[in-house]
Amino acid sequence: MTRKIILSILAAASLMLCGCSTDKQTQSHEPDNVQITQESKAADAREVLESINNELLDGKMYKGDKLFDDNMEKFYGVTADKVTEGGMLYNTAGSSADEVDIVKFSDDVDGKAVLEKRLSDRRATFDSYKPEDMPKFDKAEVFEAGGYDVLIISEDAQSLAEQIKSRL
Repeated sequence: MTRKIILSILAAASLMLCGCSTDKQTQSHEPDNVQITQESKAADAREVLESINNELLDGKMYKGDKLFDDNMEKFYGVTADKVTEGGMLYNTAGSSADEVDIVKFSDDVDGKAVLEKRLSDRRATFDSYKPEDMPKFDKAEVFEAGGYDVLIISEDAQSLAEQIKSRL
């Protein structure tokens, strides 16, 4: 059973045992209900990536997709079994450095270091390939949110980071 169902059953049982009222007014003061509601609002990587609307990020791939899984070592320097969940938005033409990665790595991987390396590698590639994209690297962000490691390379990295943090 899910945690929400178990907590609901336990709450109902405790109300019956103590003879407490189950009206809406009483329930609205129950702190556990607030926590359950907040927890249920957390999205997974796919949901968050799907909610990002940026014309430069026209490609997407997720853990479980053959293309994504086959390229783990190229993208992150780790094998596919070291990524438990996540995905990537990118520019399919390769003409833009823009990229958003939301990845959950296995416990034995320093995900932030992996994404910092990815950022460094992309910076080196675009420095000679498309130097006009270099300001995006100065705004790039690598952070952790909701158990995921996140990399954002974009002109609006800060606003994308806020959006992602609010959803995970």
